[in-house]
Amino acid sequence: MNNGDKVVVVGAGPVGLTLACELAAHGVVPRVIDRSRRQTRHSKATVVWPRILELLDRIGVTRGLLDAAQQVAVAEFHGDAGLLKRIDLAELVDSQFPFALTLPQTEIESVLEGRFDELGGVVEREISLVGLDQDADGVRIGLRAKDGGERQVTADWLIGADGAGSTVRGELGCSFPGFAVPIRFMLADAYISRGAKKGVGAYFFGAEGSLATVPIGNGDMFRIAAAVPDDTAEIDAPLLTELLLRRAGLKCTVDSVVNTAFFQAQVRQAESYRFDRVFLAGDAAHLTTPASGQGMNTGIQDAVALGWRLAGVVLGRLDQRELDEYARERRVAVERVQEITTAQTEVVDAGRGVVGSAPLMGPREISQIDTAYPEVGEFPYAGARVPLPFRVNPDPAWPALSALGPTILLWPGHEWSTTEWTSTVDSIVGAMPGHVRVIDLAGKAPGHLSDMVGERPVAVVVRPDGHVANRWAPEEVVAELRGSSPWLIP
Repeated sequence: MNNGDKVVVVGAGPVGLTLACELAAHGVVPRVIDRSRRQTRHSKATVVWPRILELLDRIGVTRGLLDAAQQVAVAEFHGDAGLLKRIDLAELVDSQFPFALTLPQTEIESVLEGRFDELGGVVEREISLVGLDQDADGVRIGLRAKDGGERQVTADWLIGADGAGSTVRGELGCSFPGFAVPIRFMLADAYISRGAKKGVGAYFFGAEGSLATVPIGNGDMFRIAAAVPDDTAEIDAPLLTELLLRRAGLKCTVDSVVNTAFFQAQVRQAESYRFDRVFLAGDAAHLTTPASGQGMNTGIQDAVALGWRLAGVVLGRLDQRELDEYARERRVAVERVQEITTAQTEVVDAGRGVVGSAPLMGPREISQIDTAYPEVGEFPYAGARVPLPFRVNPDPAWPALSALGPTILLWPGHEWSTTEWTSTVDSIVGAMPGHVRVIDLAGKAPGHLSDMVGERPVAVVVRPDGHVANRWAPEEVVAELRGSSPWLIP
């Protein structure tokens, strides 16, 4: 097969662009194609939860989102009898982002595409994938331009991040089992000058059906989502005013409606996320209900989990077998999200009646901070997210974890000799290639890490996404990394 692109990403939505930025931050700039002429004009997903902000911050995206978004720290769940649950993201003291950001999807895509441009990438628009074929050496990809002209390109790897109707998934012949939720939903972005709760994501569940209001972007714009009858033909200010009053008890003034859409939620999962050199991510791989705003965030977690792995393989730093872990890990994580969001939707929107029994998420669940990969290993904290050192009083003495390779946290235990420990640290640092970061925790009160490191000397290996990969005795870490780890340490 002729030389071609290293990686081609199909789809320039939030998932495809996150994957592109993740790869480019590692130095692997992918080719990104999208069949649309411009970024989406419709505000589909609007909420970016704290764990996603952490992951995007590693690759220089979150600051741009902060400038364009509104911070929302509180989510309230109401039933007919009153407040069911109040979630305060300020409780997430181990994250530097104890809030969600809300902004239209078009602005999320704009920030991501701007960062991709800074990293040397470009999105090729009005280009459609019309066929693919692969062998052990790479992937042949058919592309069609707006004028109908077709050409073939080759790539080492191909990612389908092209949404629920994924062309890539179709070309693979991949099944997409699941079901359609028998409820019709409507979305509207509207300016509300009076009556809606600013700074709060409010969810109302009752006998009349569900409704949610979330402030998005800056100013008085709100996302309103609700289950509606099948015969609802048009969404306008009077209808929204009526829904807000009847379902939420809110006497609102809806000034104007910007974007509207109807959709029927589906719960599906592709038979696999990996087909040799072709991968699926985001809505191309799985769909969930809109409950608690988890869909886009779950897809972005896919993009990060695949991105650092694929970059490592392309750069010759990671064994290809680690790519199978992407498919396995994310499938399990997605199933957990689907289970709880489907249960929420069934209870509150399918006429089941008892909304107080809805499985409402806590702050760590809804923010996806609790995402862990327990299948990584059998030791304590295997697959756990490493908590950030400090939020309220950040300490510059704590070096950051590496976003581009593994980080080794070295802890000498509670009793240690300076001379012996310095020698141990120096030997480990000297044996590591440049893409491995070594952080010596000696002399630092581990605080947030005390349970993870324990009382005895330990070397904790952390993945680029901030999850614990392995832990060994310090004197064993070099040999273990060279032997049993997927990282290719010379």
